[in-house]
Amino acid sequence: MPNSSKAVLISLNRSQIKPHQGYCYVYDLPVHAPSGDSEHGSYSSAAILFENGVALGPPHVPHDIIRGQGGGRFSHWNSQLYFSTSDNTKPHLNRRDYHLYIPAVMDSDPEWSLINRVRTEPQGVPLQDRFDVARRAFRRIWGNVPLPDHGRRIDHDDEFAQEFARLSPESDVTAERKFNLNQLFRLAYSVVGDVAECGTYKGASAFFLARHIQQAALNKKLLLFDSFEGLSQPESIDQSYWKEGDLTSHCNDVWNALAPLGPTSFFELYKGWIPTRFAEVADRCFCFVHIDVDLYRPTLDSIAFFYPRMSPRGVILLDDYGFASCPGVTQAVNEFMAGKPEPIINLASGGAFLVREEK
Repeated sequence: MPNSSKAVLISLNRSQIKPHQGYCYVYDLPVHAPSGDSEHGSYSSAAILFENGVALGPPHVPHDIIRGQGGGRFSHWNSQLYFSTSDNTKPHLNRRDYHLYIPAVMDSDPEWSLINRVRTEPQGVPLQDRFDVARRAFRRIWGNVPLPDHGRRIDHDDEFAQEFARLSPESDVTAERKFNLNQLFRLAYSVVGDVAECGTYKGASAFFLARHIQQAALNKKLLLFDSFEGLSQPESIDQSYWKEGDLTSHCNDVWNALAPLGPTSFFELYKGWIPTRFAEVADRCFCFVHIDVDLYRPTLDSIAFFYPRMSPRGVILLDDYGFASCPGVTQAVNEFMAGKPEPIINLASGGAFLVREEK
């Protein structure tokens, strides 16, 4: 019997993930891993499966349901993990990181009794105690990375949460960045100029920008630039996280995202590789520009075009700045902004922004 007195964190090796049936994949766990559910205890395992740091679930799901529905469902069964990805892509090919965290058993880890109570009766445990448990569990997996505090406005903004869930049903990892975009745009209300987005993807950010323009009756156009063919060929500075064709979307995704706003005449869609269509708007000035193109070259082309066309107090929001997955973005921005007066303001959620000074 493996020693289960200590918590175990297992990083899934992509080459060892085996297709099972349907959306289900199987992973043989190492011998030191505690045994999971079985015929004698269908809820014995307390394992938590993470995809790029986001918990999947529900757990303890029958394998035929995992095969047929997927959606992040999983089962830690005996010495194997049966699981599906959040969006039913292939886990050995989608280049995401998967970790299985198995807490120490209850009788050998006093903290587990509280963790188990939070899992089964969350409303019976005070909020602060629940948060402290979540923070300790988070630290076990991510080391000294801090867990954001509880009681924040974003946690109680139901309208934002509902719209974000509609716009990003596959993943919640960009929620804080979308919330920041939604808030930062308010700085541009009284600034002269139009609004632009480089890298629209499926239109989630465009929706929040368009809603501001509509609800505040702003005299501004929203210009959306995207290839709708995914990413271009990464350069060496971009390293290996992204590949050509990643993040492919369709114009219809944008129309669907904006549909709840009804008929709109203030946005313009420019389909094509950046920067081929920029020349068509070279005579305009801008109050807010969102750059979210993940790679070095299109980031450099975007900021080089829009920076000199920003109105004083205009905001450039850089979605990918500072992320390890987008080293080319950080280098492009740092290169272009070197010697310029505006500081690059890093955001705790990832990304950064700058405010254009008087020319």
